[in-house]
Amino acid sequence: MSKVTRSKLKTYFQTGDQPTENEFIDVFDSTLNLSEDNSITGSLIISGSDVSLLVQGDITSTGDIIASRLNTGQGLNELYDMNQNVKTTSAVTFTTVNTGQGANELYDMNQNVKVQNNVAFAGLTLNKTDYGSLNLASATLISAPNALAGKLEVRAVPSIDAGASSPTYTLVTDAIITTSVVMMSTNALITCNATTITAGSCKITFHNPTETDYAGGNIQANIVIL
Repeated sequence: MSKVTRSKLKTYFQTGDQPTENEFIDVFDSTLNLSEDNSITGSLIISGSDVSLLVQGDITSTGDIIASRLNTGQGLNELYDMNQNVKTTSAVTFTTVNTGQGANELYDMNQNVKVQNNVAFAGLTLNKTDYGSLNLASATLISAPNALAGKLEVRAVPSIDAGASSPTYTLVTDAIITTSVVMMSTNALITCNATTITAGSCKITFHNPTETDYAGGNIQANIVIL
């Protein structure tokens, strides 16, 4: 006999009908028997807010299994696209990762980089038209009766051709700078001058007075504020 639809089965049992043996067989063959049936051919749809399917054992399907949520033992979860293993032992690859600060690319890191960490880099390249600001509070300063003297490390000064000046500047900020006289010298081939001296800041510009090109790098700047 064959499996038939529910609407077809109902026609066997209308008023006045005398169902035949084969029609009863159709009823049995069209009904799931939990004692004998271990596979379902076609679609199985379970619906309803209070309906659940409890399976003890494996579910094997050659087609799609569609569900809004699945509980694999870790609670009811929604499942999303995945094309790789994500185990603790897996080498996982993502294009970007968003930890709440936007979608970012991640690169090698072997140290903590927090505001309180003492971070060491083999090299650092800054691509800006100016070099930001230096605060005298972080410099080694020596007070004198009518002056303040100390040293500043200016990092990543660009290369400067012989006889030329750098088109960029470094901003020095500190409340001690008013309309003071600021004098500076360096431990490199280049010289530095304080310009645009205002209350709380001044700009440092660099010049190469020699006949040798300056390759760029870090310099120690001696500063005296009168």
